[in-house]
Amino acid sequence: YIAEDRHTRTGIHRYIRSHYPLDDSVALYGSGLHTRLFIRELKESGVRQLPVILSNGPSCETVEGLTVLNGNTFDYNSVDKVIISSRSFEDEIYNRLVQHGIPASKIGRVYNR
Repeated sequence: YIAEDRHTRTGIHRYIRSHYPLDDSVALYGSGLHTRLFIRELKESGVRQLPVILSNGPSCETVEGLTVLNGNTFDYNSVDKVIISSRSFEDEIYNRLVQHGIPASKIGRVYNR
């Protein structure tokens, strides 16, 4: 479990350093452990504008102090980028977002780019 967290944090850290859009408004899709780690990495990296958190049927109200919004009713035109914050369900979430009409160019994938 600890080794998996280290591996996940490394993947998130690399993504933030090389792909995270610092000047854009961002939504993270996912509300589990991966998203908690992602938010912590963003804070440690000094990112000032934290993302909106989305989930398909949120299981919690907040993640790291940020309100979780329902991804099924969210206005995706209000953000520049949607980053999938899940290793296990990345493909499933990607397909769901594309089916909702979100252009692939607007979707960030941490693992399967």
